[in-house]
Amino acid sequence: MDCPKCKCHIEQEDARFCGNCGTLLRRDTYSEEPQKSGQGEVHLAGQSQKRKTQKKQSSQAVILLAGGVAAALAAAAIIFFVIYFLNQKGADSNGESAAEETEVLHDSGDQSAGKETSSSAPSETEAPIVSGWQQEGEKWYYYDEQGTMLTDTWVENYYVGADGVMMTNALTPDGYWLGEDGLAGEDRRIYGNCLFAPVSYAIEGDKVLITGTLCDSLCAPREVINSLQVGDLIIRPSDGFSGRVCAFDTESAITDITYYDYLEEGTNSTSQIKTVFVYTEGSIDRGGPYSCYAMSEREMYWDCDDSMPQPLYRIIQRNVVLIADKNVSFEGVGYESTPFSMMEFLDRYTQRGENDYGVMEIGLTGNRIDWIKDTFMNYAG
Repeated sequence: MDCPKCKCHIEQEDARFCGNCGTLLRRDTYSEEPQKSGQGEVHLAGQSQKRKTQKKQSSQAVILLAGGVAAALAAAAIIFFVIYFLNQKGADSNGESAAEETEVLHDSGDQSAGKETSSSAPSETEAPIVSGWQQEGEKWYYYDEQGTMLTDTWVENYYVGADGVMMTNALTPDGYWLGEDGLAGEDRRIYGNCLFAPVSYAIEGDKVLITGTLCDSLCAPREVINSLQVGDLIIRPSDGFSGRVCAFDTESAITDITYYDYLEEGTNSTSQIKTVFVYTEGSIDRGGPYSCYAMSEREMYWDCDDSMPQPLYRIIQRNVVLIADKNVSFEGVGYESTPFSMMEFLDRYTQRGENDYGVMEIGLTGNRIDWIKDTFMNYAG
């Protein structure tokens, strides 16, 4: 290798300075054989170049990354604004549609309201008309089509009293006893006098609650009696009955008809009363022992050849509770015509049962006793 300045030949291949003139040997001086001389410089130069390249590449990567991020952000912003624009447009469109629909519904509602107002339906300020049976607590009332509560009248087979309440466990003004269900029936209609056979009583303040059997002194009105003929079937007490209060449970044919003169009640005149007989043993015409059941429009009784006629009372309802004031009007008849009070009557006859002679005729309004008459001595009615 020769020195570039003095052209002196240098033997040492890795010399860095010229031994003749001291000139620094540059890298390009021995660039023709890089592997043999200046390897350090080449190595350092390579690393520097590499760092520069890496730095340049890093800068480029950062620039590219920044550009990518910016591009992504820009794209995201564009997408966001596009979506927001579309949503806002849709919301505005829906809002307009909803507003239009609301307006249509409102108009439709106004038209319906006008129709309802012009109809016969009651307005908001008018109470609806109540009709038919209505329950208030444990009581029943009946209202007609105009909403008027009915009183003192029949509604089908039910009766409403002066206060409008459907009556139960009470006697109607025309003589029907209404039980727990309030229903009326011919089998519980009192045609004649109303009789009552007490079986127990209790005192509550000024009231006396009397439990017993409600009875009837007849079983048919005059027109029915007058229509009966010999051979017609009627219902009578059984042959083994006891006492004056009887259940009618035996069907028999009429065997005889007789007319008797009776003094008309409240007058001095008499009238012919038709009486039908059912002979169960013998006959009066034969003059021998006999036993028979007799019925007219005024009374029912059992007659036999060895005793006076005994009045009979048909059972209407058992276990009836009636109410009487302690000072209720009482007409009593005792042995040897000795009168006694209602309480004495109850004390004496409630111990004997309903089939004894302790039967009293009563005036009854609903379930309240207006007056009492003892029938102890009234054998023949």
